Amino acid sequence: MQFDMFNTPISKSKINLIKSSYKLTFSPPCFTLQLSKDSSHIDRTIILSVSGGETSMMMAALIKQTLPYHNVVCIFSNTGLENEETLEFINQCDHAFNLNVIWIEAVTNPKHGKGVTHRITDYNRAFRNHQYKDPNHPFHAHIKKNGIPNQIRPQCSDRLKEFAIESYKKSNNLRSCPHALGMRDDEPLRSMPKKIRDILQKIEIEPASFRRMSHQCRLNSYTGSVHGYFKVEFDGDESELKALEKYSQKLRKHNLIYLLTDAWKIDKQDVNDFWESQSFRLNLKEHQGNCQTCWKKSDKKLYMLAHENLKQFEAFDWFEKTYAHVKPIHTGNNVFFRKYRSTEMILGEAGMFDRYMLQKMIKKPENDTSYSDCSSSCESYGFAI
Repeated sequence: MQFDMFNTPISKSKINLIKSSYKLTFSPPCFTLQLSKDSSHIDRTIILSVSGGETSMMMAALIKQTLPYHNVVCIFSNTGLENEETLEFINQCDHAFNLNVIWIEAVTNPKHGKGVTHRITDYNRAFRNHQYKDPNHPFHAHIKKNGIPNQIRPQCSDRLKEFAIESYKKSNNLRSCPHALGMRDDEPLRSMPKKIRDILQKIEIEPASFRRMSHQCRLNSYTGSVHGYFKVEFDGDESELKALEKYSQKLRKHNLIYLLTDAWKIDKQDVNDFWESQSFRLNLKEHQGNCQTCWKKSDKKLYMLAHENLKQFEAFDWFEKTYAHVKPIHTGNNVFFRKYRSTEMILGEAGMFDRYMLQKMIKKPENDTSYSDCSSSCESYGFAI
């Protein structure tokens, strides 16, 4: 299958913006994108983290097509609890767009003080949900050592994705390369916490401009001593400066860039337009998400999943009954779901609703801000400020 970005229904102005973006020089610690074969002395490697969602796979397709002279390293870290449709979609995209996706899985060392490494796998050998009892299963091995992840201890994304990817980058001398993440322009809180956005609004700096600065210039922009970017005067406080520093340090440490939002302004409609023009797309409903029964899902989505297929909850139920005692947070045993609810409790609550009622509830926007929905926040390299 041939892929031509310029024949997709993305607006012409958006395409022109994407093309012109490659002529921009991003300020340190970012990079200069090169379209020509010249400048061979420049390391033109770029890392892509893909989750298997439509946005990140569209990003991979665009970058692969529009950076023909770059070494595009596309990495997917499998937790073992993804929906099968997600894995199939990654495999389809890999072949359709010639992505050469590198499939990895986290390897949790059971010894105390030993960190997470990685192993190379592929579409056929990657662990699946039904293999959760295997001690080498990534999610199983993590829980056996670190306990059950939940709202108080949300470790699954960083331990099973970010740490594994960093292990791969380290072993292949890729830690200095720019690392692109697939967050859209219409989901700003995924690339920058609200607290940081509020601080930048006070000093009148756009998030994209802030991310393009060097680490020191980011901090100077807050204190008012920046040169060459902005001249602002703002009497802030120490806590805000520390929050900015923490956010900036993570950008610098991992060389994170956000092309979809900072350069291309891609939104949900652009993503839908792109996939509607293709011969395939992700075969999942929005409430299903990439990972089965994720504890970050809202109650109504969990209830709907229970109505659709109770078998999806078998892994979480078994983990709770087997490893609830590992590193307990409270005096009792650990459980996955919010408000200290077990899998059995979620399934019991689901029986109080019928599917028609749940379908109507799911169509309504989420009013409870305590829910950080998995479809928009369960990615590697998240920010806890």
